[in-house]
Amino acid sequence: MGSPDVIGNRTDINIKQSFDFPTAYGYRRQIADSRNLQADLEYQRQRKDVLLNARLLCADLMYMNAVFEECEKRLSHAQNIADAFQSMFEKGEVSILNLIKRS
Repeated sequence: MGSPDVIGNRTDINIKQSFDFPTAYGYRRQIADSRNLQADLEYQRQRKDVLLNARLLCADLMYMNAVFEECEKRLSHAQNIADAFQSMFEKGEVSILNLIKRS
């Protein structure tokens, strides 16, 4: 009866369960609320960054469109002048030097 050989190997099992006091629940809730607020503020910051970037791209696009229209007008005027000089050259009103100089 007192011999450990008869019993075999001993196995110890420990079980623990922790519990929080009501104040700990309140602190956890405050931390969760703070994290939610932080996530919302980060979302708002990123949203504003995207909107600002979109506004800047729109402004650049409007500027480039205006420059393109101005270049098209200048090209049209230059083509009209070149056509006029070509017509004048064909009529003999200007020399080839004036035609080359204006083209």
